[in-house]
Amino acid sequence: MCPVFRLLSTIVLSALFFSAFPADKQDTILHAAELTRLTSGCRIAAMGDAGVALPVHAPATFWNPATPGFLTEYEVWAEGAVLYGGLSKHAAGFAQVPLQNQIGIGAFYAPYFSGAIPRYDTIPAGQRSEGKPVGYFRNNQHLLALSVAKRFTFPLPRPAVAVGFPLPLDLGVGLSFKSFWQSVDPDGANRIGMNVNCDVGLLARIGLDYNLQKKEVQREVTIGVAVKNALPSKMVWVNSPYHYEEPVYHSEYYGIGYIDRSPLLYADWTIALSMHREMGEGVQTPQTSDDTTAGYAISYHGGIEAELWNTVFLRAGVSDRIPEVGTGIRYRNFRLDYAFRFDAIGYSPVRLGFGTYF
Repeated sequence: MCPVFRLLSTIVLSALFFSAFPADKQDTILHAAELTRLTSGCRIAAMGDAGVALPVHAPATFWNPATPGFLTEYEVWAEGAVLYGGLSKHAAGFAQVPLQNQIGIGAFYAPYFSGAIPRYDTIPAGQRSEGKPVGYFRNNQHLLALSVAKRFTFPLPRPAVAVGFPLPLDLGVGLSFKSFWQSVDPDGANRIGMNVNCDVGLLARIGLDYNLQKKEVQREVTIGVAVKNALPSKMVWVNSPYHYEEPVYHSEYYGIGYIDRSPLLYADWTIALSMHREMGEGVQTPQTSDDTTAGYAISYHGGIEAELWNTVFLRAGVSDRIPEVGTGIRYRNFRLDYAFRFDAIGYSPVRLGFGTYF
């Protein structure tokens, strides 16, 4: 049996196993799997998290697993972020490998290490008591994903009087297998939570104008759709006296992008808009029944990027009414990006990424 097929079969069977795992007691662990909701990719973060329709570079795989089918260069990327005024820190690493027949593979790993977190006694009212903590615990999380994507190209018909090459219509499909595990050690006992799931993505790219001198499509529109956590699985705590389980809700991403390499005003422009539809607890919607608080929350995202002299990047965006800005620089085969987010609970001053492509 092919090693790759064996690995993918093991992941799928594990996902089905965890989705049917029995539990003696159902409970919700409020802070489990939060790492899967954090943004990845400086470039996309600075554009308002509107990345589902932007097949720009390796971190875009986080937003749409169909992205690797559109990337034609090898790429390695790493980044770190300090969020919410320093309350949270995390990192991520990405790799992109193009294969033959417009097939691509992308992978990313995102770890989070909390360090020592103080724990206090509580009084009957539920408020924390003053004084020294009664102990410490750690909350470490890991997210690992592997994406496989295929792109199909169809030349669009052109009128007989048209000049130039036929403009392409690219359609891509992608599947991302991912594993999440978390360890918490209250009172010195190590509790381990695990989940295996997958993301599904579709991506279309339509050429609008071909540049004969540069031999490239000059203007294009991209449309992306992605479903994260497509399997109805649960976060299972395999080393817990109460057999905790937490539902893992799926999210839907829809977006459109426009890329103009004319250039206009001495710059290449990229504009992206997207909508995120996320299932979760505590969301009040007209569809919510009386005996549950689960429902859908909808957020809107948008951003713009100006690329000057094929070297300097200026970006701005809005992510669900939260402004974000960023910049970047490219030198030969290296790129450095930075993003700043104006979060309400505390500014996120640092998201820094560095990568190379070849």
